[in-house]
Amino acid sequence: MQIEKKDGKMTVTGLIKTIEDSTHFKEEMYSLLNTTTKTLAIHITDSFIVTSSIIGTMLKAVNVDKAKLTVYVYQDDLYTLFDQLKLVDLLNIKKI
Repeated sequence: MQIEKKDGKMTVTGLIKTIEDSTHFKEEMYSLLNTTTKTLAIHITDSFIVTSSIIGTMLKAVNVDKAKLTVYVYQDDLYTLFDQLKLVDLLNIKKI
């Protein structure tokens, strides 16, 4: 998994599957949220799965830290996962 970040946007390429990936995702997400106006666009381009830790991190950012996330997913399976978990509206998930 690779992460590029710039101006309130985080682009995640490759599969998100390990504990290290989850930790890296969390660190990069909060590094942007702590330097912006708590608004972040996350593009997940390749992965068709995310770990429960990443879902928990995004939920904490929205519910506790009052961040405004927009998560753009490029894979149908990942969108279906968020939909089945009833997180599309809460995490502002958009299918690309």
